[in-house]
Amino acid sequence: MGRRAGCVLLLFLCCVLFFGFPVESSAAESPHRFEFALGPGISLSNLDSRQLLLAPAVSIPVKGTGFLRFRIEGNAEFIDFHDKFNAVLGVAPFFRAILPKGRVRPFAEIGGGINYSTHTYLDGDRLKGPFLFSAMANAGLEFTFQGRPASLSYRVRHLSNGHLYHCNKGINSQYLMMSVSF
Repeated sequence: MGRRAGCVLLLFLCCVLFFGFPVESSAAESPHRFEFALGPGISLSNLDSRQLLLAPAVSIPVKGTGFLRFRIEGNAEFIDFHDKFNAVLGVAPFFRAILPKGRVRPFAEIGGGINYSTHTYLDGDRLKGPFLFSAMANAGLEFTFQGRPASLSYRVRHLSNGHLYHCNKGINSQYLMMSVSF
Protein backbone atom coordinates (compact mmCIF):
# COMPACT_ATOMS: atom_id res chain seq x y z
CA MET A 1 0.00 0.00 0.00
CA GLY A 2 1.38 3.38 -0.96
CA ARG A 3 1.85 6.29 1.40
CA ARG A 4 -1.09 8.25 -0.03
CA ALA A 5 -3.44 5.25 0.10
CA GLY A 6 -2.44 4.55 3.72
CA CYS A 7 -3.15 8.16 4.72
CA VAL A 8 -6.54 8.13 2.97
CA LEU A 9 -7.47 4.84 4.67
CA LEU A 10 -6.46 6.16 8.08
CA LEU A 11 -8.45 9.37 7.58
CA PHE A 12 -11.49 7.32 6.51
CA LEU A 13 -11.24 5.08 9.61
CA CYS A 14 -10.97 8.11 11.91
CA CYS A 15 -14.10 9.63 10.32
CA VAL A 16 -16.02 6.36 10.72
CA LEU A 17 -15.01 6.16 14.38
CA PHE A 18 -15.85 9.79 15.09
CA PHE A 19 -19.10 10.20 13.13
CA GLY A 20 -20.37 6.61 12.96
CA PHE A 21 -21.14 6.08 16.63
CA PRO A 22 -23.67 8.42 18.26
CA VAL A 23 -22.91 9.37 21.83
CA GLU A 24 -25.23 10.11 24.74
CA SER A 25 -26.23 13.77 24.87
CA SER A 26 -26.16 13.62 28.68
CA ALA A 27 -22.49 12.62 28.56
CA ALA A 28 -21.55 16.26 28.00
CA GLU A 29 -22.87 17.11 31.48
CA SER A 30 -21.15 14.17 33.18
CA PRO A 31 -18.72 15.34 35.88
CA HIS A 32 -16.35 12.44 35.17
CA ARG A 33 -15.81 12.38 31.43
CA PHE A 34 -12.19 13.61 31.44
CA GLU A 35 -9.47 11.31 32.64
CA PHE A 36 -5.74 11.44 32.99
CA ALA A 37 -3.61 8.30 32.86
CA LEU A 38 0.06 7.65 33.20
CA GLY A 39 2.14 4.55 33.26
CA PRO A 40 5.70 3.28 33.18
CA GLY A 41 6.60 0.89 30.42
CA ILE A 42 9.21 -1.47 29.09
CA SER A 43 10.01 -2.66 25.62
CA LEU A 44 8.98 -6.06 24.33
CA SER A 45 11.28 -5.54 21.33
CA ASN A 46 14.58 -6.38 23.07
CA LEU A 47 15.37 -2.71 23.66
CA ASP A 48 17.00 -1.63 26.88
CA SER A 49 14.75 1.40 27.30
CA ARG A 50 12.84 3.26 29.98
CA GLN A 51 9.45 4.55 28.93
CA LEU A 52 6.66 6.67 30.33
CA LEU A 53 3.24 7.15 28.74
CA LEU A 54 1.01 10.14 29.63
CA ALA A 55 -2.53 9.88 28.29
CA PRO A 56 -5.27 12.48 28.88
CA ALA A 57 -8.60 11.36 27.43
CA VAL A 58 -12.26 12.18 26.94
CA SER A 59 -14.62 9.25 27.59
CA ILE A 60 -18.17 9.30 26.20
CA PRO A 61 -20.81 6.53 26.52
CA VAL A 62 -22.07 5.14 23.19
CA LYS A 63 -25.83 5.75 22.93
CA GLY A 64 -28.06 2.80 23.71
CA THR A 65 -25.36 0.32 24.76
CA GLY A 66 -24.84 0.85 28.50
CA PHE A 67 -21.48 -0.96 28.32
CA LEU A 68 -19.54 0.67 25.47
CA ARG A 69 -17.57 3.93 25.58
CA PHE A 70 -15.87 5.89 22.85
CA ARG A 71 -12.66 7.50 24.06
CA ILE A 72 -10.35 9.98 22.39
CA GLU A 73 -6.92 9.87 23.96
CA GLY A 74 -3.99 12.16 23.50
CA ASN A 75 -0.70 10.51 24.30
CA ALA A 76 2.83 11.54 24.98
CA GLU A 77 5.32 8.70 25.21
CA PHE A 78 8.82 9.43 26.45
CA ILE A 79 11.49 6.87 25.60
CA ASP A 80 14.98 6.93 27.08
CA PHE A 81 17.19 4.57 25.07
CA HIS A 82 20.91 4.57 25.88
CA ASP A 83 20.79 8.21 26.99
CA LYS A 84 18.98 9.25 23.81
CA PHE A 85 15.65 10.87 24.58
CA ASN A 86 12.72 10.48 22.18
CA ALA A 87 9.20 11.88 22.54
CA VAL A 88 6.28 10.44 20.59
CA LEU A 89 3.13 12.58 20.55
CA GLY A 90 -0.19 11.41 19.18
CA VAL A 91 -3.93 11.00 19.28
CA ALA A 92 -5.91 7.75 19.30
CA PRO A 93 -9.60 6.82 19.26
CA PHE A 94 -10.52 3.88 21.51
CA PHE A 95 -13.51 1.68 22.20
CA ARG A 96 -13.91 0.42 25.76
CA ALA A 97 -16.27 -2.40 26.70
CA ILE A 98 -16.99 -2.41 30.44
CA LEU A 99 -19.30 -4.23 32.79
CA PRO A 100 -21.84 -1.51 33.69
CA LYS A 101 -22.46 -2.43 37.34
CA GLY A 102 -20.45 -3.28 40.40
CA ARG A 103 -17.89 -1.71 42.68
CA VAL A 104 -15.01 -3.06 40.60
CA ARG A 105 -15.77 -3.28 36.86
CA PRO A 106 -13.50 -5.18 34.44
CA PHE A 107 -12.95 -3.64 31.01
CA ALA A 108 -11.21 -4.31 27.72
CA GLU A 109 -10.21 -1.61 25.26
CA ILE A 110 -8.77 -1.38 21.77
CA GLY A 111 -7.57 1.58 19.73
CA GLY A 112 -5.15 2.89 17.16
CA GLY A 113 -3.60 6.24 16.54
CA ILE A 114 -1.48 8.66 14.58
CA ASN A 115 1.81 9.83 16.13
CA TYR A 116 4.75 12.14 15.56
CA SER A 117 8.22 11.22 16.82
CA THR A 118 10.92 13.76 17.66
CA HIS A 119 13.59 11.35 16.36
CA THR A 120 13.49 9.13 13.30
CA TYR A 121 15.79 6.51 14.77
CA LEU A 122 15.75 4.22 17.73
CA ASP A 123 18.06 1.23 17.89
CA GLY A 124 19.30 1.84 14.36
CA ASP A 125 16.36 1.65 11.98
CA ARG A 126 13.35 0.91 14.22
CA LEU A 127 11.25 3.97 13.30
CA LYS A 128 12.77 5.43 10.11
CA GLY A 129 10.50 8.47 10.00
CA PRO A 130 8.69 11.04 12.12
CA PHE A 131 5.12 9.93 11.26
CA LEU A 132 4.07 6.76 13.05
CA PHE A 133 1.01 4.65 13.73
CA SER A 134 0.08 2.86 16.93
CA ALA A 135 -2.14 -0.09 17.80
CA MET A 136 -3.05 -0.58 21.45
CA ALA A 137 -5.05 -2.91 23.68
CA ASN A 138 -5.86 -2.56 27.40
CA ALA A 139 -7.38 -4.83 30.00
CA GLY A 140 -8.09 -3.56 33.47
CA LEU A 141 -10.38 -2.68 36.32
CA GLU A 142 -12.40 0.47 37.01
CA PHE A 143 -13.22 1.39 40.60
CA THR A 144 -13.84 4.41 42.81
CA PHE A 145 -10.86 5.98 44.59
CA GLN A 146 -11.60 8.77 47.09
CA GLY A 147 -14.93 9.51 45.39
CA ARG A 148 -13.53 9.64 41.84
CA PRO A 149 -13.65 7.00 39.11
CA ALA A 150 -10.21 5.47 38.64
CA SER A 151 -8.69 2.52 36.81
CA LEU A 152 -5.68 0.27 36.76
CA SER A 153 -4.84 -1.52 33.51
CA TYR A 154 -2.25 -3.40 31.51
CA ARG A 155 -1.58 -1.95 28.04
CA VAL A 156 0.25 -3.42 25.07
CA ARG A 157 1.31 -0.92 22.40
CA HIS A 158 2.78 -1.39 18.92
CA LEU A 159 4.39 1.65 17.33
CA SER A 160 5.67 1.63 13.75
CA ASN A 161 5.75 3.67 10.57
CA GLY A 162 3.10 1.55 8.81
CA HIS A 163 5.41 0.97 5.82
CA LEU A 164 5.54 4.68 5.00
CA TYR A 165 9.32 4.29 4.87
CA HIS A 166 11.52 1.48 3.55
CA CYS A 167 12.07 -0.22 6.95
CA ASN A 168 9.25 -0.99 9.41
CA LYS A 169 10.65 -2.84 12.44
CA GLY A 170 8.64 -0.84 14.97
CA ILE A 171 8.55 -1.05 18.76
CA ASN A 172 6.34 -3.22 20.96
CA SER A 173 5.91 -2.11 24.57
CA GLN A 174 3.89 -2.90 27.65
CA TYR A 175 2.66 -0.48 30.32
CA LEU A 176 1.01 -0.51 33.70
CA MET A 177 -1.49 2.35 33.40
CA MET A 178 -3.17 4.19 36.27
CA SER A 179 -5.91 6.76 35.63
CA VAL A 180 -8.20 9.13 37.50
CA SER A 181 -11.33 10.79 36.09
CA PHE A 182 -12.41 14.39 36.66
